[in-house]
Amino acid sequence: ALKMVLYVREHYTESISAQSVAEEFHLTPNYFSEVFKKHTGIGFSAYVKNLRLKFAAKLLLTSDLTVREIAEKSGFNSITYFFNSFKSAYGMPPEQFRNRLVL
Repeated sequence: ALKMVLYVREHYTESISAQSVAEEFHLTPNYFSEVFKKHTGIGFSAYVKNLRLKFAAKLLLTSDLTVREIAEKSGFNSITYFFNSFKSAYGMPPEQFRNRLVL
């Protein structure tokens, strides 16, 4: 199970799914999802989204990339989904998060 988590942590910015990771480890998607959740305490999709959001937050604070570029580099396929997910997780839109430390 640890190898699966490490694999996800190495590939979360890519287009990965429970099915693609399950195939990588020669498991059925259902069994993979069950083992992953048992090991991490969180479902695969939520785990990946959290990794992507943390990475995006770091990029917002440490780079001059646009919000769209950050969404893409973080593994989000949709700018709208990224924006809504980010706002839900951090309580503010990405641009406001980036600018909140600027006095």
